Amino acid sequence: DKKESVSVEMDITAGNFVLSQDSLSATYIKNFNPTVHTGDLCFVNFAAGAEMTKRVDEKVAFVFGTTPKSKTYFYAKNYDNKTGTYDLYIQSDAEGPKMLAEKGLNSPIISQKTECAFVYSNYSKNFQTLSCVDLATGANTKLADEVTEIVKVRIDDGAVIYSKAYETDKADYYFVNAKAPNPQTVATAVNLKAIKDKGIVSFDASDDFSKIAYIGGFDTDTNTGALYTLSIINDYAGSEMRISDDAYSCDVSADGAVVRFATGYNFDSNTVSIVSYANSNTLGLANSVAVGAFTFDKIGEYAIYAKDVNTDNVEGKIESVNAKGKIKTLDEGVNAYGLKKNGTVLLLKKTVNGADEVTTLYKTKLKGGKPKVMAEGVARVLSY
Repeated sequence: DKKESVSVEMDITAGNFVLSQDSLSATYIKNFNPTVHTGDLCFVNFAAGAEMTKRVDEKVAFVFGTTPKSKTYFYAKNYDNKTGTYDLYIQSDAEGPKMLAEKGLNSPIISQKTECAFVYSNYSKNFQTLSCVDLATGANTKLADEVTEIVKVRIDDGAVIYSKAYETDKADYYFVNAKAPNPQTVATAVNLKAIKDKGIVSFDASDDFSKIAYIGGFDTDTNTGALYTLSIINDYAGSEMRISDDAYSCDVSADGAVVRFATGYNFDSNTVSIVSYANSNTLGLANSVAVGAFTFDKIGEYAIYAKDVNTDNVEGKIESVNAKGKIKTLDEGVNAYGLKKNGTVLLLKKTVNGADEVTTLYKTKLKGGKPKVMAEGVARVLSY
């Protein structure tokens, strides 16, 4: 707002500077000791007339962020180097340090809408306890034991889906409501190795959790598994339905109306086909799509992908396809692309001009159109 840079402090620990949700303050760690993994917790207020910086706690391992109103900030203390666990603390201008949970492994998920957070505790033998903490009322509700991690939070923050890894490379997924905890199974035998090694999306859910899709029994040798869907109605999970025996990756639109998936993995060309499933109908959208180079929009209207990829130059043709199967070529000779939430497509292209290599960032729309130059001399896009 001031339209000028403000020096916060020197030598802040990398990765431990977090802006508040309203961007008017931040928490960070100074004087970090890597041997014991702790440092001093500092708070900086950017509001006009406020005290700039102050030290608010010591022996702090991580900072996680703030609640939506940015009145309460979350951080970790009592870090255990052997297990990687920590005790979760909160603090605000109105109240000093207060421990919220003990021996958590994963980072808490802080709501962006309400003064609540989903927190982990009691880590033991690869499992944790998952709880929902409501800072407005002081309620601390246990949701489940034997939790590996939260997979997704419902758009209203009223429920979560979490995983339970019962083998080295497989997990079951569960749905649980934050106000009436009663975990229900929504996916079984999801292959974690495929997610980690191949970047495959083996599980997805609509924003309101009304529709679930997952790939069960994924075989990493053949790169295929069975695709299932199920609906959650009034917080009860229905029966699953098998819609494909040959699925590579899956996606669910924000409203749950459309399920899209990759199928027909080809070992020789390292390609797949993209298929849409909606209203009990299956429609082929695109073929010969490069593996690891396809993206779906949230509303279920478009998919964007690369094909005819030259592995030597790492470049290819970028196309989009709409829900009716209409394909548009967006550009060729593209080295990388990205899809923004508003439907803008970013294209990064390298061209040789004499002895010089010029890298240019372009933008276009999913429905096509002549790409427009955004910037030149771009090494890579960091955020969009």
